[in-house]
This record gives sequence, structure tokens and C-alpha cells, in this order.
Amino acid sequence: MHARASLLSSKVAAAPQRWTLALLLAGLVAGAATGWTQHRANQARVQAELDEAAQQAAARLRQRMQSYEYALFATRGAVRVAGTSAEALTREAFRRFAGSIDLRERFPGARGVGFVRRTQRVQDQAFMEEMRRKGEPDFRIRELNPEGVDTDERYLLMFMEPRREHGAVEGLDLATEVRRRESLRASMLSGEPRLSAPLTLALTDAPEGRGFVLSLPVYTRSGSGAIGRAERERATYGWAVMPLVADVVMVDFDDQNGALALALSDVQPWGRVDRFYASPGWHAPGKAPLQRVQLPVFGREWLVEMQALPPFVQRLHLPSPAGSGLGVTVTMAALALLLHGALRAAQRQRQEEELRRRTEEAEAANRAKSAFLAHMSHEIRTPLNAVIGLSQLLARMPLDDKQQLYVHHIASAGTQLLGLVNDVLDLSKIEAGEMRLEELPFEPLPLLRELQAQAEVLAAGKRLQLRLEADPALPPRLRGDALRLRQVLSNLLNNAVKFTAEGSVTLRAQLLAREAAGARVRFEVADTGIGIAAEQQQAVFEPFTQADGSITRRFGGTGLGLAIVTRLVAMMGGELSLHSAPGAGSTFAVTLPLGLVNEDS
Repeated sequence: MHARASLLSSKVAAAPQRWTLALLLAGLVAGAATGWTQHRANQARVQAELDEAAQQAAARLRQRMQSYEYALFATRGAVRVAGTSAEALTREAFRRFAGSIDLRERFPGARGVGFVRRTQRVQDQAFMEEMRRKGEPDFRIRELNPEGVDTDERYLLMFMEPRREHGAVEGLDLATEVRRRESLRASMLSGEPRLSAPLTLALTDAPEGRGFVLSLPVYTRSGSGAIGRAERERATYGWAVMPLVADVVMVDFDDQNGALALALSDVQPWGRVDRFYASPGWHAPGKAPLQRVQLPVFGREWLVEMQALPPFVQRLHLPSPAGSGLGVTVTMAALALLLHGALRAAQRQRQEEELRRRTEEAEAANRAKSAFLAHMSHEIRTPLNAVIGLSQLLARMPLDDKQQLYVHHIASAGTQLLGLVNDVLDLSKIEAGEMRLEELPFEPLPLLRELQAQAEVLAAGKRLQLRLEADPALPPRLRGDALRLRQVLSNLLNNAVKFTAEGSVTLRAQLLAREAAGARVRFEVADTGIGIAAEQQQAVFEPFTQADGSITRRFGGTGLGLAIVTRLVAMMGGELSLHSAPGAGSTFAVTLPLGLVNEDS
């Protein structure tokens, strides 16, 4: 029977552990699932925001690129107004036109505007003579890549403005370079603006980097209405062209807060991707969230890639996956603990009922414990005082050195324990509202001298100077609770001596004001000790608190002294202040309202 009861008891005892463990494991699984779900949700949110940012960037880029065609249409109009005869378009007319469209301000990244004349190689001499008649004696035909040229046509850069910056490129045959030639022919055959593939510009002021040439065909008057490809090719007189520098075109597309990085690539017809621009914050693919957008630009296909950098993700204020998972895990753990507690409580209740039926001694023990706690103040202080008193009597007896050392340790430990108990009980009485203050006459100067004498015993052991500075105007007798005032100042003096390694401790008393109703007296305890940092000064007035853990390890103590001082000063209607800095010592000031004593009485 006993074995069966023991087995049943062990099963009942194991039940709370099994349920708790199962709930904890479920919490871990749920936390991991929640964290993973939140991670995926964060990724989706970042990707959605990044997609919107990429679409906006692509729209801005499309709008900017489309703005350049306005300058080309204006250039084509100026050429056609001048006429397509040999003598029609002059340098001066083209310069006046180019100066009127304000390239630098209205078209960022455009390095100029020019006109390319379509001729034949067999017409080189005639064209040179035409340019000399236009006042261009130094005009020369130059080829970009003379090797492998398989065309009889020439696409000669006739004028380029502003000339003072780009005059050196005039006379270039753009048909001798494949990318420029393909772009010009595509524009000619389509009748629309066309952009070249990324290339190195032949401009004297182009910064390092790559660019493009945007072109628009100029047809003869008779061919202005041409529709078919063959008709357009026969009617093409030349092209309005504009060189664009990629880095300058994109100068204000980067996120100024470093939240986004942008890269642009040209998608070649055979699938090759040629990146021609990347913002400074661009990382290698795979290191940051990425979004790609295809953007058709004047016959080319661009790939717009947008990366989300850490500031972009941070400003979304996404929930932390770890925090979400941990929250679920902690919640489940709390539920597990509650369940465990409930099961244990039920189990304990059953056990207590059984024990209550078995024995009355346990109830008697509980009542005795309650009585002990109710009378803790008297019951603890009395044996401690006995220990201290007997150790002092024992110290006066003839003992050898080792025995004297043991007795000294007993007395010292008892005194320290009594001080701790007194502090704890005093703090408890204050917080419970059971401490009462007295209003009795006392002499402040003798009280201060007694405090000085008591503190000098501790200070002498550390070779510290302990000074008393009393205001001569201080009344000889005051009314108040001298016992609690002594407790406040004693705590402050003991702390000052404890935390001062060298120098001095000063106790001051100053009369601030004297009226018929009473006096305001300021007591100060100043030391040259370790000091307290500003951010730690508020904490030292809390119970069981010192400036930091190293203080407790070095100097000991419970951290109750200043908490008691704070509450006693408040009960006496006074004020407590602290001025301190690390390494510069500390000054604690207590300002109290005290009553005056009628000297005649």
C-alpha cells in the first residue's frame, strides 16, 4: 500500500513538470515560427517599399530623359528654318540658337547641342570647300575608328556648341564608330529620337565616366512628310545631336540620406547587360534588398536597379523578428509558469490539507513564526545587543592575542549586523508611517561637537582631518527632534569618511534666516572623496543603491543610509541637496526649519 501511494505521489508530482515542459517547447516552436513569419513580412514590406521607390525613380528618369528631346526638336526646327541648302546654316546662326536654349540650367548632363551633316565620302572635297565658304578655314574631317569602316557615307559633326568647350570635336565622322553609327541610322529610319549605347564621349570637358549621344533626324523640306523607311533614308539631311554624361544626368537621383543606391545598365539585344552608372553607396548584388525595373529609353532598354541600404530599412520601423519571436516565447513561457504555478498550487493545496489533518504542530509553528515576525524589532535587537555587550565584557578579561582577535571580530560583526537591522527597521517604520518626530529643546553646538568626536574615531584610522565650522550666529538652543537630526548628520559623516581616502571631511552649520516663528538652519557635510557622477546622483538616494557595483565591492555597505536620510529630512519638512563630481568630492546639504526656544523660560 505504501509503495502504491508513493508511486501515485510521484506521478502526481511529475504532471506539472510534463505540462510545463510541453508548453515551453510549444512556446519555442511558436516563437521561432513567429520570428520567421515576421522576417518574411519585413522582407515583403521592404520589397514593396523598394519597388515603389524604384518605380518612382524610373518615372523620374523617364521624365528627365524625355526632356532632352525638346532641345533636339528645337535644334531640328532651327536647322530647317535656316534651310538645307549648302550655304543656309551658318556658324553664327547656330551659335545664337544654341545660346537661347540655356543647356546647363534646363538640361543637366547635356554637354552641348550639335548638328551632324550626312554626306558621301566622294563629297569630302566639296564639303570642305563649303565649310571654308562658311568661314571655317580650319575645318578638318577626322575619323573615330578608321579601321573596318564599311560605309561610303559620312556623318560629319558640322557644328557643336558651345564651341569654346567642344570645338575640338567638330569634323568627327560619327559613321566611323559603330555605336554612334547604329544610333544615327536607327533615328533616321524611325523618324524618332534615338539614344546610343553607352560609350566614351569625345568631349574635351567630359568628366571620367560614360555617356550617350541622343539624336533626332533632320529631313529635307521635300522629305518632311516621309513615312516609309526608304523614304526617310532618302530624305535625311542630317541629325540634331546632344551628348549626355551619365554621371551628371544622374547627379540628383541618389537618395541624399544614403537610404537608397541606384545602378543603371544598358540591355544589349543579345542579352548582355552593360552597367554604365552606379551610385557611391552601391553594394555587390546579394548584400542588400534589390528591385529591378525595365525602362525603354529612346529605342534602348535600360535596367534600373534600386538597392535598399540600412537607413532605408531603419526608417520603416519594422518590428524585430527576434523581438516578435521572443515576445511569443516569453508569453508562452509565462503561461507555462502560470500553469506550473497553478498545478503546483493545487498539488500543494492537497498536500497541505493532508498535512493539516495529520499534525497540529505545523499550525503552531506557523503561529510562532507570525508572532516572531510581529515582534522582530525587539526580538532581533535584544540578542544582538547581548552579543555585543558580552563581547565587550569578554574583551576586558585576560585573554591572549588570538582570543582578543576573535572577540574583536565578534563585537565588530555584531555591531555591523545591529546597524544593518536598525537601518532596515527604521526604513520600514518610516515607510509604514509609524515613526513619530519629537519637538523638544536641544543645544545644536554640543550636538555637533559630539558628532565630530564620534566621526574623528573613524577619520583618525584613515588619517583624515575632520573639521567643524559652526556659524557664530547659530542660536544656542533650538526646538526639534535632536535624535533624528543626529541620525541624519551621523549617516552623512560616516559616508563622507568611508568614501574619502585622503584629505578632509568638514561639518558645517549656518543660520540662513531667523524669524519669530523659528529659524532655518543649513547643515553641510563636505568631503574630498571620490565624488559622484551627475547621472548617478539621483540613484544614491534610493534604498539598497550605491553609485555603481564597484563601490559596494570596494567600500561595502547596504545603500540604506542616504535613503533613510532622505525620508527623515522630508519628515522634518527640510530639503536635501547634493553637489558632486567624480574626483572632486561631495557636499551634502540639509536645510531644516527648527523652532526657537524662549531663553527666559
